[in-house]
Amino acid sequence: MPAERQIGDYLKDDDALLALRAEYQPHRAELVAQMGDHLPRRYQRARGFVDAIEEAFYENLPSDLVARDRKALSLQDRERIIIALLTSREERLLLAIHLYIALMEGVAPEELAHIIFLSGIYTGVSGFTQGIGVLETTLGLLEELGRAPDAVRRHPLAVLGALQAKLGS
Repeated sequence: MPAERQIGDYLKDDDALLALRAEYQPHRAELVAQMGDHLPRRYQRARGFVDAIEEAFYENLPSDLVARDRKALSLQDRERIIIALLTSREERLLLAIHLYIALMEGVAPEELAHIIFLSGIYTGVSGFTQGIGVLETTLGLLEELGRAPDAVRRHPLAVLGALQAKLGS
């Protein structure tokens, strides 16, 4: 039986993470659009609701690197909060998607584990255990995709499909 890996051991190969980020950045808007179209495709009246969410939380957000007197969440903070909430609800696929986005926006794997751990302290061991399992699965898949010779597999929509295939709908 192989030894278990520590979270910090995943994506240590900077080339794999850089390859994923290089494919993510120019296609980020496609991923946001795909995620934003999910509800309106099923119920058109949700379009205004989804558009308001995109405008408030996905457009023109500052980075963690800007001055601390910012007036909105940073991209990274948005993902940190979403990950804590999804961990507390024991979501698998949505958690994996937001773990991916957080990694692409510069949040480190160890910090993601720390967020999941903190969420588990306040919401229960089962959320922590499942959250760490989803993080491990997501990191392993991203490591594989980051090393793939075909850049098409690293496209954000392909990553979304791979996460869905691995973790279900």
